[in-house]
Amino acid sequence: MTTTKIILPVSREQHLLRVFASLEVLECDRERTGLLVYVDGDEALHEVAANLVYQSKVADRRCIQGDLPGPQRDFSINTRRRRIAAIHNEIHKLIKPCEYVFLIEDDSALPPDALSRLLADYKAHPYAGFIEG
Repeated sequence: MTTTKIILPVSREQHLLRVFASLEVLECDRERTGLLVYVDGDEALHEVAANLVYQSKVADRRCIQGDLPGPQRDFSINTRRRRIAAIHNEIHKLIKPCEYVFLIEDDSALPPDALSRLLADYKAHPYAGFIEG
């Protein structure tokens, strides 16, 4: 059973190589870690992301094209926040049962010990519903 699910919503190609490079050196049990990439963009972006997901070393990996209407050209903060909330709500429906969910953004660069540090913080605060870092 997958115990940790890494969720990556993707809407831009410019940082994908960096975030996937950091995922490849992420310290985790690769047999018990899943990767779900949700592409919020066109077919070309989905193809690039799908190729990177396919090359990933985790056991459980999926790359899906989002079901939401395509990105809007209005880049105001309120519009973008509503878009992100809609994407997160859509992703929530796709997460299979697991012990931990680790949500990252497509412009992230993770240190190799990111999961272990977040898990240690979570265990130090047993009544926390979630942690962020």
